[in-house]
Amino acid sequence: RQLSAFAAALNQAAGMDGVARACVVHGCAALGAAAGVVGVVGGTPPEVRLVASHGFAREVPDRWRRFPLSAAVPLADTVRDGAPRLLATPAE
Repeated sequence: RQLSAFAAALNQAAGMDGVARACVVHGCAALGAAAGVVGVVGGTPPEVRLVASHGFAREVPDRWRRFPLSAAVPLADTVRDGAPRLLATPAE
């Protein structure tokens, strides 16, 4: 059932932002996660740009819209080393 809903959302997605939104919404549901983000890396120097988020208060993703890939934060750490970060609390 979840896979069918995800496939339908992807089919209706418009562009990268729509695909990212479908991934984060349906990924959170599948994992039982309260929140999640999808970011892309680009630029010189490299930076992470959030393209979709789910489950956060509005000001949280706005504050993190762009940040250096070198930042000591979980999403940048994951991009650099490839290891997922599953955080139990927002403070983490």
